[in-house]
Amino acid sequence: DQLAVIREVGFNRVSFGVQDFDHKVQETVNRIQPEKVNRDVVRWSRELGFDSVNVDLIYGLPYQTVESYEKTLDKIIDISPDRLAVFNYAYVPWLKKHQTVIPEEALPEPGERLRLLKLIIEKLTGAGYVYIGMDHFAKPGDELSKALENHTLYRNFQGYSTRAEAEVYAMGVTSISQLENVYAQNMKDTKTYLEMLDRGEIPTHVGYRLDDDDKLRRYVITELMCNNRVLKSRIKDR
Repeated sequence: DQLAVIREVGFNRVSFGVQDFDHKVQETVNRIQPEKVNRDVVRWSRELGFDSVNVDLIYGLPYQTVESYEKTLDKIIDISPDRLAVFNYAYVPWLKKHQTVIPEEALPEPGERLRLLKLIIEKLTGAGYVYIGMDHFAKPGDELSKALENHTLYRNFQGYSTRAEAEVYAMGVTSISQLENVYAQNMKDTKTYLEMLDRGEIPTHVGYRLDDDDKLRRYVITELMCNNRVLKSRIKDR
């Protein structure tokens, strides 16, 4: 029902967080999500006419191994999303208190993480996906793949995009807006966020206004991340 409503009001893309199908991994990170549920929501999205379906995966989670994660990848390839974002797990219990319950000794060591990343790149590209860069993959006919070829790729807080320099308006607790001249993050606790909305206030927790030097640096970093190049003449023009 939720999918039907958001499609009806005009949303044309949808993304699902899968992370890993291994039951022990799901149990350890408190994210039990049966494979059938994921297959169902992707199928419903197709039936409802969404233009693109993305799936998020995470590597570096506790108890993951190359052997176990290969099984997850095989299932994901069978589900056949249009895009994939495969993120490296950030273990930061000093920032995220809920991570203190995760057994640190169960996390893959650095060498195993690299082997996991190698497996991911080889399996997905072997299945026909284009490696967009950093943590994104897309089918050859996808807009992202075309943008990579045409050097029109862009990256924002949500990942790679074909909407170069489009502004991102954030809704919800902790979310970050990315505007032409400003980055602004919303309040980090729900109570304060809702109280500010009730008062008719923009629920900003912290913001940063960019100067011309910031914008130039952002341009250079974006060119490196998206197009693997830096054209001096363009930097000089800017």
